[in-house]
Amino acid sequence: PPMTMFHATLTVEGGQGTLHIGKGEQQHIALSPKVFQERPALAQYNGQDLVVGVRSEDLYLDADGKAPVVVESELVESLGSSKHVHFLLDATPVSDDLLGGGVPDPEDIARLGTDDGTRGVAALGPRAAVRAGERMTLGVDTEHIHFFSPETGKAIRA
Repeated sequence: PPMTMFHATLTVEGGQGTLHIGKGEQQHIALSPKVFQERPALAQYNGQDLVVGVRSEDLYLDADGKAPVVVESELVESLGSSKHVHFLLDATPVSDDLLGGGVPDPEDIARLGTDDGTRGVAALGPRAAVRAGERMTLGVDTEHIHFFSPETGKAIRA
């Protein structure tokens, strides 16, 4: 599955970073301190918009020890060794311009998100008790989040 990508505002206070997402009911994702140890340049984006990327395998049904985020499940695919949960997240989706025009089909653009939010996929265990149409909480492993400049689309690594 592709990376779930969306816009978020970063705030940094006392060495603790938080991502703020959502157009309606705003959600806050507390970042692990390890994020800033590995990417000290990220702190310069305090108060600014970023593009955030989360891989499907870095989302968990059990939010224990992970940053919780509430999503609406749209489709559940049982694939034997895993379940892929396609969800809608109340967050601003990225544009095709930011992706370098790499999405040729307009229908593929709609798959990234709509005015209602960002579409994403979580790869969960085969016994995960999830159904389409449910509001659910996923845990985000923030140590593995990817950050990108909203102007250039380039990764923020250092």
